[in-house]
Amino acid sequence: MYKYIDVENGIKRFDNETAYLKVVQAFYKHTPTLLDELRTLSKDGTGVSLADYGIIVHGIKGSSKGIVASEAALKAEEMEKAAKGGDFEYVIAQNSSFIALVESLMQEIGELLQKAGTGSKEKGQAATPDPALLAELCEAAKQFVPTQMEKIIEKLESYNYDTGNDLVVWLRNQFDNLEYDAIQEKLKS
Repeated sequence: MYKYIDVENGIKRFDNETAYLKVVQAFYKHTPTLLDELRTLSKDGTGVSLADYGIIVHGIKGSSKGIVASEAALKAEEMEKAAKGGDFEYVIAQNSSFIALVESLMQEIGELLQKAGTGSKEKGQAATPDPALLAELCEAAKQFVPTQMEKIIEKLESYNYDTGNDLVVWLRNQFDNLEYDAIQEKLKS
């Protein structure tokens, strides 16, 4: 039994343990980068802005709900509301405790994934994400074909890139939050 993640209800939600663990693994893989961004929150433009902070915590809220991590989802929602309301003082005062909560969740997820034996595989290296795969992903988003989108994103995630890692993380986050229109818009430009 875990404190920060409801594995039993997560498996019920996905109707399949393997599918649920894939989504949990994606959360585990991509959330540390988002937390690093949240740590740079600043008023002076040297780090993440309050508006961007709101966007990032919105993503964490959605993906936390998706994996049935209710406490993290509720706290993310609270932080998002404060950020969108322009309450910089509240966000800065609560940021460390929010990050600590998500890190506790991440620790539990690490234990869960280790028990499930879903360790990460060695990644290849590439200069940038494959433009043909990005075009395929754009088309799959346009046609709303999530199974194809998942396969393409997994292919993209199988590499570390000299430039473009942020895009792949962003694409995964948007996909996990069902933001297919945002994926399509980004890849068109």
